[in-house]
Parts: sequence; C-alpha cells; structure tokens
Amino acid sequence: MRKLISRSGFWLLAAVLLVGSLSLSRAFAIDGESSTLRFDASEQYKDDLADNASKLQIGVFQVAIASKNPNYDSYDYVASGAFSSLSSSFSDLSDMNNEKYLSLAQEAAKIVLDNGLVPDQVGSFGDSLSLANGMYLVLPYGNDSLADSVEMGIGPTGGQDKILTTVSTPLYKYTFNPALVALPSREVDGVNNSSNVVDWNSNVTMLLKAEREDRTDGQILINKTVDQLGGSSSPTFIFDIRAEKDGEIVYSNVESLVLDGTSGSISIPNIPVGSTVTVTEVYSGVSYSYVSGNDSLDLNDGDVPLEFDFVNEYKDSNDHSTSVRNHFEKNGSEWNHVPEGGNE
Repeated sequence: MRKLISRSGFWLLAAVLLVGSLSLSRAFAIDGESSTLRFDASEQYKDDLADNASKLQIGVFQVAIASKNPNYDSYDYVASGAFSSLSSSFSDLSDMNNEKYLSLAQEAAKIVLDNGLVPDQVGSFGDSLSLANGMYLVLPYGNDSLADSVEMGIGPTGGQDKILTTVSTPLYKYTFNPALVALPSREVDGVNNSSNVVDWNSNVTMLLKAEREDRTDGQILINKTVDQLGGSSSPTFIFDIRAEKDGEIVYSNVESLVLDGTSGSISIPNIPVGSTVTVTEVYSGVSYSYVSGNDSLDLNDGDVPLEFDFVNEYKDSNDHSTSVRNHFEKNGSEWNHVPEGGNE
C-alpha cells in the first residue's frame, strides 16, 4: 500500500443507500429476490472514464443478505460470510446517516483487504450486474489488481487513515472512497432511503464520485546512437529537458548519458502528463557532431514512455571530455539545485 498525502475538503461522498425510519406497511412494489446494478460517473468525468473503461474494474462484494420484513414495507439485512463481524451494524439501520455509512464501508473494505477477498462480481461503466438483494460494497480499481490500486489517505476528521482506491487513465488519476449500496432501493432527488414514499426500484444506477487530478508520473526515454566509438574514453552527451503545460514550465532538468557502445538510453520519470516536452542536446563532446534529433513532443499518455531519438557521428579528435550531473526541483515558482555530484 502506498501513502497518499491528504487534501483538505476532498473527501467526496459516494452514492450510498441511506436507510431511515421504516414506513408503514404497504404492499411491496416488486417481486423476486434479485436486482440489477449499473454504474455511472459524474458528468465531467464520464467521457474520459468511458473512453478508458478497459483500465477500470468495479469490484462488488456482498456484505449483507436482504430479506423482506413481514410487518413493514422494508428489508432487513444480515451480515454474511467474512463480514459477520459487522452484524451489529445491521441490526438497526434506523439511525444510519451518510457519515456512518462511509465508516461502515471503510470497515468492510478493510475486511476485504485483510482477507484477500475476491469480488462476487466485477463490472465497469455501462455494465448491468444481476445481484441477489442485499447490501454491497463497491470498490473501483485499476485493471492491474485491487491490491495494487489501494492507497491510504488521512480522513477529514479525527486524523484516521482511510482506505482509498485509484484508477489511472492516460491523462488523469481518479481516487475513490469505498461505497455501500443496498438493493433494491428507493430514490428521491438522488437520495436512496427506505422511508421514501415511492415504489421500490430493482434496477439501480449507482453514481461513483471521485477526485480527479492530473497525472505527474509520465516518463520520457532519450535514445542516443553514434556511428562508431572513438577516443580514449566513453562518449558523454548532455541534454537539457523542459516540460511546459498551460504556459508554465512544470519540469526542468539536465541529464547526461554515457555510452558504453554505439547506442544507449536514459529514462527520466515524473514528467507531468499533458505537457509539451522539449529535449535539447547541449553537449556532445569534442569528438562527436550532432546529426539529428526530435526536439519537442507532447506527452499525452502516462502509461507509455515518450521517446526522443538523437544521432551523432564521430569526428577524429584526441580531445577528452567529462560531465557533471545536476538535479533541480521546483519549490513554488522557483527551481532549486539539488546536488547529486560526480563526474561521469
């Protein structure tokens, strides 16, 4: 698990079923013991998540079994399987509010991770899953694995660590809270509550909310090729690297590459995705002349390294060269030199 730096005021509430006081007895509006669950995203995120649905999985875990209450138009819930330790939480749902549901979802998510549980079903946006009526934990995660998608964040109150899951598309990183949803449901103005005086709905669409941020984990790869080796030392080449986004320099550094053969590469991580990256060969030693290179490219996919290819040719010389590697980090609007030192 990785550590996620907290961001005040970020913890968006996931769509959950809020169960209030039980309504008076009335005929159940639906028959059968199963419902369907479909997933949707906030309007501003929908296009990106839909276009990258293959990068997202939504794990659904049955936390409690639902049964119709014979005396009221309601459902009772009994914690099931590995979630039996949550039984007391389901014995009386009359005072459950959004905060308590989020806390209960956290407890259920911890049980999943501690026990390595496998989802009962896995879906994505646009899918309709057929599920037995009950209470379900919903965990969106990346297409690698649930364990690799988990981060820990500081909660908005009490300083408690919270379980979060992340999903990355080429440009963005999405962070989700674990969420609970009950099937079937009653929804009025976007709030599901068993005391709402509307018909029961067995075809539920769950809105998954998230925080979205630009990815900063892009990578570039600088490839160097020379026609031949010459001189008494390994050839050294120095590159100035700058990334610009929305009119601002978001990355600036100098890197050196020392060849042991006629070709070699260096990889530079943590480049902001969505930026235009310019790589300039500023030094090729006295024994090599510059032939070609691609100076500026757009980094539009954080999962695919952006490659720059440079070619030089040897010119006979007895001169020698060395290089020093410097590292710069941005602090606010200023770039500060961080010594790494050493001749290469």
